[in-house]
Amino acid sequence: MTSHSKNGVAKVSTDPSLNPLRCPKCNAPVSPQDKFCENCSAKLEPPRTCGNCGAPVAEGMKFCENCGAPVATQAPQEAQPEAVAPTPSPAPATPPAEPATPAAPAPAAAPTQAGGTPGPDRRILLAGIAGAVVVIIVVLLFILPMFSGAGSGSSSASGTSAATVAATSAKTTGSFTPGPTQTIPAKYTVLLEVDKNKITGDTTVRAVGSDLGVVKYVQVTLYEQDGQTVSDKLIPNKKDNTVTLEGSTRPERVQVTVVFYSGEQYTPIDKIY
Repeated sequence: MTSHSKNGVAKVSTDPSLNPLRCPKCNAPVSPQDKFCENCSAKLEPPRTCGNCGAPVAEGMKFCENCGAPVATQAPQEAQPEAVAPTPSPAPATPPAEPATPAAPAPAAAPTQAGGTPGPDRRILLAGIAGAVVVIIVVLLFILPMFSGAGSGSSSASGTSAATVAATSAKTTGSFTPGPTQTIPAKYTVLLEVDKNKITGDTTVRAVGSDLGVVKYVQVTLYEQDGQTVSDKLIPNKKDNTVTLEGSTRPERVQVTVVFYSGEQYTPIDKIY
């Protein structure tokens, strides 16, 4: 409710029972002078007033209760967003300098005893090397000749043979006259073929048969007219059972000896080609 003073100015009653203004959030009565609700602390918008007499007008009223003048509908004011001061971008942090990597310490030298004598660890190493050398010498002098059938003359590796581990051809002095031959027993099915190339002078010996598995090796010896001898070994395998000796286009004596694992050996071929 409003009252008029003696000078004609309209006053608004602050009595909650007579004041039509209410908080839009909690609906508690508020005074026109209040900027915040005393009940819920909500911010209060300025009340509507009559454009004729200035008296407050409650929401939804179309005419002023004080003077009866029509009240113009006010469009709700949109709350202007508060200007927010731009937050300064933090300066990029300077990465800390990487600490220098310390150089790796040099490996310590092997300890030695007084007077330059090697320590125990070095003596053990030297003893191991000496033992390995001894083992290699024993293998080369004793074990390898047992497997290669050494004792029938010195031989060296030959690259012309297609057999797997054939001994090397070596030239020695021998007779050009063929010697006696033996027939391989019928219990062994082993056949030998000799082929002399008339153009290159090379002689190729091939072994075939179902009993090659019991053959230790086939010794092939080539006698030239000047007395020089070339020998090689054919060790049978599943891929290639041939051996080729380099010779000349002149006539040459070819001797083929078959050695079995049982210790038997036969020379079925010894003739001039």
